[in-house]
Amino acid sequence: MPVQPRFLRCLRLAAIVVGLIACDAAFAVDALALRGALDHDPYTTAREATQRAAAARSRGDQKVLLESLTQVAMAYNLVGDSVSAQPPMVEAQHLATELRDLDAEALLAAVEGEIKAADNRLADAHRAFEAALDAVKRSGNRDTEAIVRSQYGWFLARSMQRHQDGALEFEAALSHFERTGNRTREAELRYMSASLYDRLRDPKRGNAERTRALELINPAHQAYLAATIYYELGAVAQSNENRGEADRALRRSIELSRSIGDKLGVAFAELTLADVLIDQGNAREAVDTLRRAGPVLAAGQNTLAVAGIDVRLADALAMLRDPEAWAALARAKPVLMATETVQNESTYWRAEARVNAAFGRYEQAYAAVQRQLRAQQRLFDTQQIQALTELSVRYETQRREAENTRLKLAEQLKDATIQAQQARQLALAGGLAAAVVALLSGVILLRRQVAQKQAFRSLALLDELTGAPNRRAVMQFAESVQARAAASTHGAVIALLDLDHFKRINDSYGHDVGDAVLRNFYKAAASAIRPDDMLGRAGGEEWLLVMPVAQPGAEQAVFERMRSAVAHMPADGLPSGLVVSFSMGVARLRPGEALTHVLRRADLALYEAKQAGRDRMAMAD
Repeated sequence: MPVQPRFLRCLRLAAIVVGLIACDAAFAVDALALRGALDHDPYTTAREATQRAAAARSRGDQKVLLESLTQVAMAYNLVGDSVSAQPPMVEAQHLATELRDLDAEALLAAVEGEIKAADNRLADAHRAFEAALDAVKRSGNRDTEAIVRSQYGWFLARSMQRHQDGALEFEAALSHFERTGNRTREAELRYMSASLYDRLRDPKRGNAERTRALELINPAHQAYLAATIYYELGAVAQSNENRGEADRALRRSIELSRSIGDKLGVAFAELTLADVLIDQGNAREAVDTLRRAGPVLAAGQNTLAVAGIDVRLADALAMLRDPEAWAALARAKPVLMATETVQNESTYWRAEARVNAAFGRYEQAYAAVQRQLRAQQRLFDTQQIQALTELSVRYETQRREAENTRLKLAEQLKDATIQAQQARQLALAGGLAAAVVALLSGVILLRRQVAQKQAFRSLALLDELTGAPNRRAVMQFAESVQARAAASTHGAVIALLDLDHFKRINDSYGHDVGDAVLRNFYKAAASAIRPDDMLGRAGGEEWLLVMPVAQPGAEQAVFERMRSAVAHMPADGLPSGLVVSFSMGVARLRPGEALTHVLRRADLALYEAKQAGRDRMAMAD
């Protein structure tokens, strides 16, 4: 019978198709398994995965090769060894594309984002995370999505200072792992969230999250993760001057790190433990601890951490009246001051004051204390602006909720008006009166909502279109910088930026494209400035950049980073090949100079940059 052979052929064809689909689907790495294997001992996991990769490469097993390379890259990235992470990451990225493994693509792009963020290439890091989110969206794997979103949230909060956005990513990932019952990943998210709550000035909740995280894991099986959480507990306790708790937590972190041979983890915990010992007056143990940690951090080529060793060593040696303190202080100074961050500057001046005081040089100690206090004041100003910006985000959220409520109420009022008209025609006098009362109540509620909306708008410090600090916020920051310019050891910088040919973009491609350009410009430019700087929208396509501490030449370096980031930003709606550029006018704030005057000088410099051909920076006289 001809029907049966045809039927059997169809079955065989269907089986082949299903088999092909199954084979294709098999090339999808298990994100949870790869990540979970790193919780106890990422160093051993990396070595074993490297061996598996070599074996898989020799026998041509691409699936195992991809899994192994991805795990190696994830492991080295987790411990902060970007040099070792990059070669397997690059090889695995090519293989993931070839095998069409979207989960591997997402995990590897997130690793790339964290590596670039650590190298302060924030615009490149943001693009990598966008690629990771796009891949995981196409994959549809909720576990991979939660892992990537937790990494993205960490990047937003720690590198971009976008704490509220980071919190949203953490909450989404945490919700997933709570729902699926993955205690280890939940613990990791809780410890990461704790750092965010510290920055949002909610240390009580931060410590509660860390404590809960430790309850969810077994240090015997997740030693690396437990050591990391204990380290965070100790560091926070030290910053709150709870030295007994800090000492216990840091020593436990060191014990766990030693149990898995994590020398770098031991060194970083010892670095913070030295602070506790110095504050306790135990200078000799502090010196021994720092001398153990120093060679490990130096071998990792972490110059900033080595400077941290030296500045603490200077403090401890001075307590022992050891003249070697001066050499340690001299080694730390150029590194800490070159970072141009207020926190590092304050750390250095504190140590210099204490060393001078220990050797009886009280005049020099007093001068160093004054410099430290000025640095702390600038740090406080920066933190206050960040806090106001975070607060404005919350107000903006409430404003939008109020707007939604108002719109719903307006719709209800419209319905009530129609009902009232019907009531006038059909109802008795009592029913009509009730309808009128309901209508009047609605009007009163509407007025309250409108008043609330206006109040939220008056409190907002963010530009509604771009999410950048608005003119009021950045001017407040500039005023606080100007008020302390006379006492600053380094010059402050005020710069005006203007997008080149922006009107032409608006006229040629429409205002929607122009709005997208403004949003993308802020994301790109803000990713390239330093943590203590602020970039805000002054109006239209004009922006104001405030640099509270800027060594000569720092403004040029910042401009070049911003210029590169903007040149590579997404060009939504623009033709291929059209690169957005901007011009910048820079003025160094002079002691006693009014803010209006320095802004005028920056504006003249901006005009000079535009006259010279745009896409450049000009310095004011």
